[in-house]
Amino acid sequence: FAGLGTSVFAADRYDNDVYKSTDNGITWSALHSGISSPYSLTATATNLYAGCYGYGVYVSTNSGTTWGTAAGGTYSGWVNAVATDGSAIYAGTDGGVYCLPSSTGSWGPVNTGLTVLKVTSCLVTGGSLFVGTAGGGASKRALIELSVGPSSNEVPAQFSLSQNYPNPFNPNTT
Repeated sequence: FAGLGTSVFAADRYDNDVYKSTDNGITWSALHSGISSPYSLTATATNLYAGCYGYGVYVSTNSGTTWGTAAGGTYSGWVNAVATDGSAIYAGTDGGVYCLPSSTGSWGPVNTGLTVLKVTSCLVTGGSLFVGTAGGGASKRALIELSVGPSSNEVPAQFSLSQNYPNPFNPNTT
């Protein structure tokens, strides 16, 4: 669900549509949006965003009448949740959280601190991004900590993989 002005919007992935109510949810009308599998919605004062399951993030600048890709292109993964603070869009996906800041216009991951990357819900409120994950609980990050910069072609000089003891699932390790 999302609110924009005096309208309420609901996403229906199975009907492949977005529904709009202008009378506080008493009646609903299909927008025949043309976007596939809308799964979650969020809004700013002027724009409506749809996270689509398997099809990325789309934006409507006219209350859902027409839809296009978000500035900087759409994140093309499985979007389970979408949130915005007005200056960036956050897409909760099967591979973590991706951010599209209006300042850079490019999607980038913001997964530091997430132990489970399958994100099922997102909310931006009070200067923080709250993320719910499948089996990994919830996480809270201050928006000021999240940044997406240009990608680097740097490669680590070395890495190592070591045994992790003790193994709580194997009683023979201590």
